[in-house]
Amino acid sequence: MALVVGGYAVPRSAEGHERMGVAPNRVDLLTTIDGVTFDEARHGRVAGHYGGEIVDYIGRAELIRNKRASSRPQDFNLA
Repeated sequence: MALVVGGYAVPRSAEGHERMGVAPNRVDLLTTIDGVTFDEARHGRVAGHYGGEIVDYIGRAELIRNKRASSRPQDFNLA
């Protein structure tokens, strides 16, 4: 089954990570993240702007939970 984004079908990967295009114009879509469910991320989302469009971003608390669950050294210095 494919994920449809902006009218384009993107094949689903088992890793929860979809890629469209080629760098530097590549778009990476994360369909799952560590430490946060979809419902939690959606509930805590914040609206922002990107390129003149209103878009949703993951909330600060959910982002910190995700970073802690990922256990990447570059994410250890969270405020």
